Amino acid sequence: MSEIFHVVALCSLVVIILGALSAYVQGTLASLPLLAVATGIVAGPALTGWIDPSDWQSKAIIVREIARFTIAISVVGIAIRTPPETWKRLVRPVTVMLTLGMAGMWAMSTLVCWVTLGPAFSLSFATAVLTAACLTPTDPVAASAIVSGPIAENMLPANLRGLLSLESGANDGLGYLFVMLPMLAIARGEAGGELVRHWLVDTLILD
Repeated sequence: MSEIFHVVALCSLVVIILGALSAYVQGTLASLPLLAVATGIVAGPALTGWIDPSDWQSKAIIVREIARFTIAISVVGIAIRTPPETWKRLVRPVTVMLTLGMAGMWAMSTLVCWVTLGPAFSLSFATAVLTAACLTPTDPVAASAIVSGPIAENMLPANLRGLLSLESGANDGLGYLFVMLPMLAIARGEAGGELVRHWLVDTLILD
């Protein structure tokens, strides 16, 4: 039980301290997500061992729920700080990035994974497609760190910052479609028309 208190205390301290220093940090080459990751490494078993998740029960469930919580906060934050006129002005380029852009990124990432990781780790093509699907969506946490702060406001046009924010906030839900296709192929061992039918029916319609 004390391990849970350590995690809660550490997360609270990181949020409070980085929030208080955010204006200063955003004016440097460092980023808030990078500092948060560094804090976790220092507190983890690799260095101090103050937090050791190897003994946790249901580690996969805990990591999944923390990831959901983090993404939810990031997406809501993007929606709150984006003015309504930005949505109207950027709806066309955001739509292009969420369709052709994501599909192209998925295809290119699949090719890179298949060529580089396939021979080294004996990855199947479906596994390469799944890995690429996980890499395709833009991380809203990293995007927020890039488009916010005095450096971003001085060096990046407002339209570009708004485009990155909206695209990163919207593509996580659409990334689910890219992930489920190879997941169905791996879980059911299907291919071709049957796989596409299950993907369209189970993922797009039922879910």
